[in-house]
Amino acid sequence: MRDDAAFEALVRAALDRSGEPAPFPVDVSHRVMARVAELGPAPRADVGRRELARFALAAALAGVALIGALVWRGPSFGDVVGHLGRATAETAGAAADLTASTGTLLDALGRAAVAMAAAARAVVRPFGPLQPYAQAMLTAVTVLMIATAGYVVARDLRSPISDKEQA
Repeated sequence: MRDDAAFEALVRAALDRSGEPAPFPVDVSHRVMARVAELGPAPRADVGRRELARFALAAALAGVALIGALVWRGPSFGDVVGHLGRATAETAGAAADLTASTGTLLDALGRAAVAMAAAARAVVRPFGPLQPYAQAMLTAVTVLMIATAGYVVARDLRSPISDKEQA
């Protein structure tokens, strides 16, 4: 390989053979199959019936323990109904107390909305003469954006798509 011309001829001959079958027989199946036999079968990733039964038993035991703790230390049905009744009565009383306050609040919010609309009109009124310029600027920006998007799409559709690997 010290001779550049010989090396260049070897590389050129190899490149000219691209896509053709190898000049010598290639059979690696015996080596590959021996290696596969040496590795053994692929490990199973699924859960077996025994393991699934153990998981189900553990989940059932945990559920029984939780229900037992709830029954032993939790409130009785009568306590739950009593607390629920008191909470409902307190909620109804609070709603009755807040009904009058709600009307006052809505009235105040309406007055605030009217005042804010009047303030917005007062702020915008001096900019009225600039409205034609703002519309022209908005139109120009819209045309520029559409032109840019059209240029990009046209450029992308024009470029050829190669499905072959470049050498």
